[in-house]
Amino acid sequence: MPDIEINSKVMKLKWLKTLTINDNANWKIIPKFFLNQYGDNFLILKMNIDSLKSLPVVKYVIPSFYKEILTYHIQINNLNIKPKLKTFHEIRTQVIWGNCFIKYKGKCLLFSSWINSGIIFINDVIDDKGEIKETLVNKLQNKVNWISEIAKLKYSIPKLWETLLKSEASIKSTVKTNTNHVFGNNCNISKLNNTDINIKFIAKKFETPFMHSYWETQFKRNINWYSEYFIINKCLIDNRIKQLKIKLIHNIMPTNENLFKWKQTNTPLCKHCNEVENLTHFFIQCPYVSTFWNKIHTLFKRQGICKQFDMFDIIIGYKVDLKEYNHFNLILCHITYTIYKSYFKSDRRSKFINMLKILYQDLLIVEKYLINKNQSNRIIKQFIKSLKEFI
Repeated sequence: MPDIEINSKVMKLKWLKTLTINDNANWKIIPKFFLNQYGDNFLILKMNIDSLKSLPVVKYVIPSFYKEILTYHIQINNLNIKPKLKTFHEIRTQVIWGNCFIKYKGKCLLFSSWINSGIIFINDVIDDKGEIKETLVNKLQNKVNWISEIAKLKYSIPKLWETLLKSEASIKSTVKTNTNHVFGNNCNISKLNNTDINIKFIAKKFETPFMHSYWETQFKRNINWYSEYFIINKCLIDNRIKQLKIKLIHNIMPTNENLFKWKQTNTPLCKHCNEVENLTHFFIQCPYVSTFWNKIHTLFKRQGICKQFDMFDIIIGYKVDLKEYNHFNLILCHITYTIYKSYFKSDRRSKFINMLKILYQDLLIVEKYLINKNQSNRIIKQFIKSLKEFI
């Protein structure tokens, strides 16, 4: 399902991406006026900032629309922040201003006179001994408060950074810096397309469902969930079957056992055979489906798959790691859906339903769809042809 909140963020960051393109469009005058208060050429987009609140207050209040977009940019940058910088090269190429690692009394540093004088990186303020240069004052265009500012900078530099900057490897090395090639946490918004941004936000927001570990424990094996969801989202055609697969994965199938737990029915027993109707019974063990499965196994043997399918195959699939079995899994999903569909058509197995006929009709629709998409498949054709003989 699309995440509306993330989609909104992506659209607004697309606007920011357009803003950073190097041209002189008239509409950019106003956003440049506000955003360049943090440094020319959108320096704020190149900062390792953790929050707008950690920046000093600027002279002109940033409109809420621009604040919102900057907040989203910070969020996507924060996905890449390293908890610690471990090499002198990483440290020397850090932008000093708006850096979450360089704070004075809980606030990031932002010295306008230093920025306007071209002092941007840690590399710009250290001498050949790895210490902050006292001669920096000579580079400053505006020398007001320079003593206080240099003291704040020295105080804010992490002790670990000082040690690495003074190391022999750092002192003997030359490090080049260029604001055109550096973006906060290596996240250059102009290089990301909408899909990239969407994936980054979703990856941060996504929580692994508990049922993933539950099924791995139940089946005592690791499961390639990426391949599993690939089959659901890319191979399956009918949304009803996609929904069924999700219900199976999350164990929210309306079996009598579950309905009894949810206090929606008076008994957990199967209406056909009076056994507890759990997932395994519902799809495999009930005598009502035994004849159906016998014929299905025969059909798969003709396709070279000699296997008695179990609940792992029903819930997860058959060899989901291998793409060459995607069409077999499509057929298996339709078989699962046929059992589910016939359950309700037969009034919970109280009367006979020809499940093979239901499966045949559904697969004919699938084949027709694939032919229209120029994706016709030999495996599905052969299975339908063999299936017709049993009806």
